Amino acid sequence: MMARAQKTKLLLTSLVVLLLSCWLLWIGRATSDAPDKDIFSVPDLASVDSILMESRAGTVLLHFDGTGWRANNKFDVDAEMIDALFATLQQATPKRELTGKAADSVRGILTANGISVHLYARGNLMRHFVCGGNVGKTQAFFSDNDQKIYAMVIPGYRVYVSGIFELTVNDWRNKRVFDFNWRNFSKLEAAFQNAADDYAITLKGSYFAVEGLPETDTARLNGFLDAASLLRVRSYYTRGTATHLDSLLALPASITIRVSDVSRRVRELKIFPPGRTPEVAATIDGEAAVFNRTDILPLAKKREFFAPQTRPSAP
Repeated sequence: MMARAQKTKLLLTSLVVLLLSCWLLWIGRATSDAPDKDIFSVPDLASVDSILMESRAGTVLLHFDGTGWRANNKFDVDAEMIDALFATLQQATPKRELTGKAADSVRGILTANGISVHLYARGNLMRHFVCGGNVGKTQAFFSDNDQKIYAMVIPGYRVYVSGIFELTVNDWRNKRVFDFNWRNFSKLEAAFQNAADDYAITLKGSYFAVEGLPETDTARLNGFLDAASLLRVRSYYTRGTATHLDSLLALPASITIRVSDVSRRVRELKIFPPGRTPEVAATIDGEAAVFNRTDILPLAKKREFFAPQTRPSAP
């Protein structure tokens, strides 16, 4: 009986040792198979001053010129978009390497529709990779210079990592229209189809006023200028890509607003009659843009709006 108990104990001990060995072997293999987290990272990300993104849809070059970021050497870039881009570059992490048929399939997708991303610092190439995703844009993939394919994630977030690299030039543009403040503002002129509604706002001594009005409702005027300074485009678009918007731009503008700064730079916004949709077509210095109707309404103020409101006399 004692001998049988000892054999049973020895057998159980051997089984535990075997299971432990298998578990350690599996852990070691899983660790060795885990991709290097820094495959696509840049050691000194803050030094990157140019980002080139090329695809069949077009080329986007973001470059820091010493004072700000420019897109394709033509447009100012939205600072919030740059922050999002660098956050993505810093946090994007390979979750696993794809192999076999899965890798071949994704490699074909990237070859056909991928975005080739080049990161430069003072003209030196710091990192290159190709990115893209599945048809539903729910899973992102990066390919390194050895054409190995990795599924990419941002730890802790459910986000399509490749999305920010797929944006067009218009998506990167600064969405602020006038972007003035009280220190650099000089003059705002508004013109309507009825000239009697036109007005100009200028600095009179230490306060702003509407030219030609004996008195100005300063609360309404300041609220209007705040709305104008913060006005944001919903999106820019290329003429010829949206027929219903192009048809609106063919109409006479319903409102034209020109803002001049102290350096005598002038920015012109033309707002066209809205259609039956919630969006409003406009041009900014001739470039086609789209606004939400609710964002435009605070600027659709005519001359009489700024006159002091009459109060009913006491009985």
